[in-house]
Amino acid sequence: MNKGKQLPKRCLKLIHLNHPNLSGTWLDTGDVMRLLHCSERTLQTLRKKAGLPYYEVHQRLYLYKLEEIQAFVESRKHKANERTSHD
Repeated sequence: MNKGKQLPKRCLKLIHLNHPNLSGTWLDTGDVMRLLHCSERTLQTLRKKAGLPYYEVHQRLYLYKLEEIQAFVESRKHKANERTSHD
């Protein structure tokens, strides 16, 4: 993963550059797959069913904000002492 990565050049023409969401560190699909240790299919499932935040820039070109991925992972954390209601 490349810290401080800029948006891919092919995307810059597709996005209005004054948009407030353009600040921060952006990740592409490969970056997120490496970060989460998952396949492209699992990443698709996380987007569609688990609510993983993403930006569809053009057709099948997805970008992700690092801060939003970190918040998503943190929101799914379970503490070791939590018990299910089955007890």
